[in-house]
Formats: sequence, C-alpha cells, structure tokens
Amino acid sequence: MGADTGGERQRKCAAFPSCTGLWRVRYCVHRSPDGYAEAQVKPTYRLVRLAEGMGRTGLGRSAFYAAISDGFLPKPVKLGRASAWPEHELDSVVAAMIRGDSPELLRDLVRRLHAERAHCGRDIAMPG
Repeated sequence: MGADTGGERQRKCAAFPSCTGLWRVRYCVHRSPDGYAEAQVKPTYRLVRLAEGMGRTGLGRSAFYAAISDGFLPKPVKLGRASAWPEHELDSVVAAMIRGDSPELLRDLVRRLHAERAHCGRDIAMPG
C-alpha cells in the first residue's frame, strides 16, 4: 500500500490530484507542486468520554465544564444519559491552546466546530 518508513503506513494522497504529500495513517500533509505544505487532518469521528477529555485538556472536572460554559470547549454529544466529545474537536481546541490563540479566537473555533457538526460524516459513502 505504499512505502513503509519507521513502521508508519504511507500511501499516495487521493484527496487532491496535485498533492505531492503522503498519507500517514489518518492524515495527509498536502503539498502543492511548488512545495507549500498545509496540514489537513481528516477527522476520525471518534467520541471520547469525560475522563479522556479531561486528560487531553489537562483540566479538572469543574474547570472542564466551566470552559464549556465559557465557550472555550465544545459542548458534549448526548448518548442517552452519557455524554461524549468528538475527538477531533477536542484536538482542534487543544492545538489552538498550544498556539496561544486569544480567548475570542478559541470561542470562534468552538462556534465553527459546532456549526460543522451538521455536516459530520457526509464525506463517508452511505450504503445504497
């Protein structure tokens, strides 16, 4: 399925015809023919529960829920009585925190992530 370097499976990117990048397991760093690289992460659509979400953000329970109330973290997806968070949304917010984005940029990111939920999974072919 492609070159094998350091134990990571790689294959040619099929997302963009002009891309010269390689897929590494779940993502591709898309490269234009002039060498410009832009990381694009393909969401895995995995849900994580509270304990893992707290671990990913480094926040305790009260601070985690306060960040949700303040708009710094995405709201959970309800699974009956349980709640979970889309993994790719938490990863995007943590990356923004690492970059040092301002509080307003974090809120904008969370609003955009919530808006994108309506289109979640539409890129996956549905059986006919």
